[in-house]
Amino acid sequence: ATMNMDTQTEDKQLHSSAVLAQPKARSYEIFMSFVKYHQNGECDTTGMISKTCYAAWLSTRVPVPKKPEESFRRSLLGILTGCDQRKPFPPKVESSILNVLRKKEIWPCFRDLDCKIGLRGIKNRGYHESRISPGMDPNRIHEEAIVLNNSRAHDTSMVTSGSINNEYLILLKSVEMAHLSSNEEMPIAVRRLAASITGNILPDAFIGLLRSVGPDYFNGELYRSLELMDAEQDIRLQTAFLVPAAFEFDKMRNVGTLILERDFNIVDANLDVQILGESLISKNWIGISASRMQSALLIIYELPVLRQFGTAWSRKIVRLPSGLEKMLDIKTNLIPGNRMQVMFQDSSHLYAPILNRARNFV
Repeated sequence: ATMNMDTQTEDKQLHSSAVLAQPKARSYEIFMSFVKYHQNGECDTTGMISKTCYAAWLSTRVPVPKKPEESFRRSLLGILTGCDQRKPFPPKVESSILNVLRKKEIWPCFRDLDCKIGLRGIKNRGYHESRISPGMDPNRIHEEAIVLNNSRAHDTSMVTSGSINNEYLILLKSVEMAHLSSNEEMPIAVRRLAASITGNILPDAFIGLLRSVGPDYFNGELYRSLELMDAEQDIRLQTAFLVPAAFEFDKMRNVGTLILERDFNIVDANLDVQILGESLISKNWIGISASRMQSALLIIYELPVLRQFGTAWSRKIVRLPSGLEKMLDIKTNLIPGNRMQVMFQDSSHLYAPILNRARNFV
């Protein structure tokens, strides 16, 4: 009898070891295995919150969670929103499961349990949804990003429905911007920004710009700020201040020169160190703006003038790599090779009250 008990104990230990030694199935893989695709390309994700899916997911949790229903909910929503750097669902799957989870009804997997998860519907935004402006179709944007990527033969980073990387987000933003100018749900200032970008910056140059400043540089926070801005209360937002009529540089002060590629990366500079105390070589001209609001307004008002006349005057607050902010008077000229020549003079001494304002730009 003692031998039988020892054998049973040993069998249990071996079984436990075997379970622990098995590779733990990823939640993403389990959820995706319950997605059904139709011939028309649409998908059905109702199986993700079925009893079968819940049982499959729970069977891979070692040890079993103390609150399995809540853990299942967090796991699904974590992938849906892409939080904690989790791999998100493909756009079509995300769109489908969002429609399912936003219904105010208890999830089918919990209907026989003392659990109310789902009764209020979720308010979370999906990973892809949060990166697309309101009123835009994430599926369409995603598909166009794939087409754009595949058409750029020099770029070997293929975008697929399951690959999410920085280059993919840059392509998404590039495609989105092409649609924003005609999106009537967006504020007029946002549409003007999009129209100026698509009309005055070549597509590859805009992609290069986003590589320097990041795909979220033009984001919802910026769009809301453009919508709510009060130029009358802030001279830094006034067109006459940002893009004044032609003026003259102070002949008693140095004038520096920058050469920008069409993606606004600075490739050559003269007197930048002497005037600003720091080198601007390899920095991005838009990226060193003290605010995205200022960049957006200069894109709206300065670039069309520059394209039409070949020359534009402007003012800009720059934030140097050291964190120091300077006000610059600027004359920009178009030069051969789709480059820009930026002549600048430090005029910070004339605008100390503006530079010392407590409220920062967005």
